[in-house]
Amino acid sequence: MKKTFAAVAFSLYLALGFAAAASAQVDTNYIPLTTVPGAFEAGKITNPVKVVAGVYGIAIGIGSIIAVVMIILAGFKYMYQESIDGKSDAKEQITNAFIGLFVILGSYIILKTINPALVDFDVELRGGSGKVSGLIAIQKELDATQSKVAQANAATAERQKEIDALKTTTLPNKEKEIQAMKDRIAAAEKTAGGPGKKAVLDELNGQLAKLEGEKAQILDTISIKTIDNLKTIAQNNVTLGRDNVFKNEITSLTKITDPTQASVEARESLRRLAVQTDSLKLAMEKKIAEAETIDVAIGSKSEVAKQEYFNAANQDLTYINQSKSLITEAHDTINANSGGTDKQNSEYNALLSKYAGYVKELQDSNRKDLADRLQTDIDSVTKIMKIRQAVNCATYDAARRQQLTLCQP
Repeated sequence: MKKTFAAVAFSLYLALGFAAAASAQVDTNYIPLTTVPGAFEAGKITNPVKVVAGVYGIAIGIGSIIAVVMIILAGFKYMYQESIDGKSDAKEQITNAFIGLFVILGSYIILKTINPALVDFDVELRGGSGKVSGLIAIQKELDATQSKVAQANAATAERQKEIDALKTTTLPNKEKEIQAMKDRIAAAEKTAGGPGKKAVLDELNGQLAKLEGEKAQILDTISIKTIDNLKTIAQNNVTLGRDNVFKNEITSLTKITDPTQASVEARESLRRLAVQTDSLKLAMEKKIAEAETIDVAIGSKSEVAKQEYFNAANQDLTYINQSKSLITEAHDTINANSGGTDKQNSEYNALLSKYAGYVKELQDSNRKDLADRLQTDIDSVTKIMKIRQAVNCATYDAARRQQLTLCQP
């Protein structure tokens, strides 16, 4: 009887493992009503693979704990029982507990030996489930980017408050002190001459010079903080903002279930990206013009900061121009329908080679951030182009699709 039970338990664990792997292929989603830690969350779209994987993991955990507890209890029983029958019963319980532990762990080891994927439930689901999984991943990236944008905006707002306080309070107060000192100097100059007059005037002029130096530092700080804000705005627009723009477009395309409609929308997506990129370029040029109006003293820290900003901003503009050209040329490749998919694929391969060179140029200019950003744009545009060509690529066999960049998965 015990052997039969062990065999049944062993078979059950193996069956659960195979069921978990098999359920990864199920193209069905549903929303669970409760949460199982590490498996799925209530109210969020999930797939049966999560349920079976959760049950399998919980079964292994609970079974192992029970087996260990039984071994401990039987051990105490063996130590404190004086009768031969009691000790024999305790030994049998320990043996049975080890058999149970072997059943649990043995099934896992066998499944992992046959195929590690049978116990690896972190799979990408196929069909509609895979699409949901991809959408969730993109949404998580969007949320992370939005969080970074919010943090950057908060830092900009806080810095602007400091700038406003310096302009409306600190600087006027310092100017009042300077004016008061000038009045004292003027009054001292009108007094009758004497042996101590020169010393008094020298001391007052020294204090005036110190106050004017403090005013210059305040102005320098205002300029530096203003430039820092422009840098943060540029980072939001060029790095974080571009992430959102592309991911939003890809998310929208991925949600379209009809391949023909998605193909049509892909062209519109590129057109929208071109318009948004052009708007970003104009906004950046406006900020650069704004930076030119910032007054800085020669040799000051703010002068160095201003020059650094101009250098970085001009490189940002270079990237924006390259990104816009990439999008526009990809859009033109779509519109040039003559020659079919093969010709478009050939033209797009040439495009990829061309912009790979631009990526290297940005890397060579010590702007790895922009090089990475342009490469991300290239990858995003390629995804959109593949969505555009999906209908045509579906007519080719697997070998032919593998030969065409725009038909590869």
